[in-house]
Amino acid sequence: PQKPNDLKKKVDDSTDFLTIKNAKTNNLKSIKVEIPLGMMVGIAGVSGSGKSSLILDTLVPLLQPFFKRGADKTKKKNNENGEEENGEELLEYSGKVSGWEKLDEVIVVSQKPISRVKTSTPASYVGIWDKIRDKFSKLAESKKRKYTSGHFSYNSDKGRCPSCRGTGEQDLKISFLSSFNIVCKECHGLRYKPEILEINYKTNSIADVLNMTVSEALKLFAVDNSISNILQILEDIGRANSGL
Repeated sequence: PQKPNDLKKKVDDSTDFLTIKNAKTNNLKSIKVEIPLGMMVGIAGVSGSGKSSLILDTLVPLLQPFFKRGADKTKKKNNENGEEENGEELLEYSGKVSGWEKLDEVIVVSQKPISRVKTSTPASYVGIWDKIRDKFSKLAESKKRKYTSGHFSYNSDKGRCPSCRGTGEQDLKISFLSSFNIVCKECHGLRYKPEILEINYKTNSIADVLNMTVSEALKLFAVDNSISNILQILEDIGRANSGL
């Protein structure tokens, strides 16, 4: 992952480029675009100017054939007619791309919801929440009370607030108006039963951890590589102030 200082790089004579030529997808008019590599780049423009057409409908389809499992970067690819073509000639009907050899991987992040579960959080999505719950269940007081990792799940009846069912919110319905959410009056938005919040890891309850930023959690779990390694990646990509 790039370090923060790498994100401030400027284009100079040593900069490599990913070049798109003759892009004519949708409303693109056979344009040429050079994207500098090794730095953060944004694509800006008014609505309908072709941002999505350039990146999602042109660049991504041009790059993906080179990064399929087992693809050889030195091997020529075939076009729709079965003819061998090099990287610049592939998919000529929508454009040409060069400089792809300098890339290690192509990862497309869509705007689709990562989860349709209402209680899902970034920590649960990246896989560290189970590890954090397990750590809490191994504390001396947890063992004394025979708490398992399930007691520290806001999806389980063992430890979640019975009133809001672990969401920290309650639906308020008013006649002739749409319902809206308010902070749960029983748990005050903390999601858990009071007795669960009595268990502390370095003076922090499970609810305290859930309300931490990535940077704060990284300091708390610095000695646990199974958790801190993932948090470090999130911090490196600019998510230090995001909540868990």
